[in-house]
Amino acid sequence: MNKETMNSSCALRMFYFLIIFSFLSFGIVYADDIVVQLPDNNGISAFQVEDPEQNVILKVESGGNIGIGTPNPLDSLDIHGNIAIGGNVIINSEGQWVGDNSGLAGPQGPKGETGDRGPQGIQGEKGDKGDKGDKGDKGDKGDKGDTGPQGPQGQPGNSSVIILNSSNFNTITVEKNSIVNIEGEISISSDYDVLDVDNIQIYGGGFVGTGNQKVEFGSNVIVSNASFNNVKLNGSNITFQNCSFTNAIRFPHDSTLKGCKIDAVTSGAEHRVGFIDNTKITNSTIDRVAQITNSDIDDSIISGDSPNGNLLGLMAYCDVDNTVIYLKNGSRFIGNNCNKTKINITENSHGQIIIGDNNFHRLHDSESEIIHINTSHSSWWRSFLINGNNFILESEGLRAILITGNPSGNYQLLTISNNNFMKGQSAIIYLGNFKTIVTNNITRSTNLGVSDNQAYLWVQNNISIN
Repeated sequence: MNKETMNSSCALRMFYFLIIFSFLSFGIVYADDIVVQLPDNNGISAFQVEDPEQNVILKVESGGNIGIGTPNPLDSLDIHGNIAIGGNVIINSEGQWVGDNSGLAGPQGPKGETGDRGPQGIQGEKGDKGDKGDKGDKGDKGDKGDTGPQGPQGQPGNSSVIILNSSNFNTITVEKNSIVNIEGEISISSDYDVLDVDNIQIYGGGFVGTGNQKVEFGSNVIVSNASFNNVKLNGSNITFQNCSFTNAIRFPHDSTLKGCKIDAVTSGAEHRVGFIDNTKITNSTIDRVAQITNSDIDDSIISGDSPNGNLLGLMAYCDVDNTVIYLKNGSRFIGNNCNKTKINITENSHGQIIIGDNNFHRLHDSESEIIHINTSHSSWWRSFLINGNNFILESEGLRAILITGNPSGNYQLLTISNNNFMKGQSAIIYLGNFKTIVTNNITRSTNLGVSDNQAYLWVQNNISIN
């Protein structure tokens, strides 16, 4: 018996029970084959049983609808209330089966045809994480990758930052490997040695003196973004970065300057600057310097004529304007762009000096030549080479190169080759007896100035274009 059949049977039994109960409520009635006939069959007339408060308990309509607990049955059997069997409710007032489910399901019927695929259901909750699988076999070793670029230099180990200012500069203590931040310019009236410590880094600020005070650094010190005015600097292996220097300055011996500014500085021959790079030099005299590269030099004197000076080993790829430069003892002057520049090779020079691949424009103010070679010294040997340069003078300029002196030493030779001379009265003036070869030069709108009939002078393969 299925659930629908059981529901109808139960309802009919209840109907009979209620009819009998209704009659018995007025007393004991015995009847046989009782027939109640209604006057129509269209639902207009009805037979009903009410309680003392006139609530309908049972109603039978002539149209065939029967209601239990309702005066308005909407179907053949309309029950308002629970249905129970043996005191156990099996169907509640909402029409839901609440009884025992055993025995309700019959045998499984034949499999029906597969219906259309329904829409995808809502994603279920994430399941528990499964057990970790066994470790796989180790793969083959891959090829070694390319070496990456070098990272920036780190700060020194075990370093501390020290603030140095005009209030504490005489009382503070600086330890090795410290970082010192200088606040503002500090005026000193006597020698200052607080920074005479190895392996420190100094940032900012600066020192101002009257020209005689010493600022002592230790060894392997880096100084950045600081300024120095009228002080003598001392130390070993000192590097200045983006610093500025003014007035009387004595640089530490063999110090390095990168990206600095040197303005109106007079630096004597007591110490030699080791290396100057990418630096602006203006209105200054630097008597001793080993190398200058990629710098801008204006209105200055580089490597003077003092006995201890003039040790310029290399000047390369600089822009030089209205400046006097002294070369001596193995100097190299290469790839510079020069305007109103005077180069002196003094009588004390020896070894090999090379001037090559430069551009020279016009004479220095009040000078008569661009290069003056004085050969009077009795040096044992000297070899000078002027090669691959461009000399452009104004029409009234006297000469590009002047050679003077009567050397007494052996192995003396000057070679002037593969240069271009333009304008001016003469390219070369030879006054002396220094052995000189002039070859493969080109002159235009000027005279070569020398000929092959002079003693100690060999002139050949030169071209003149007028």
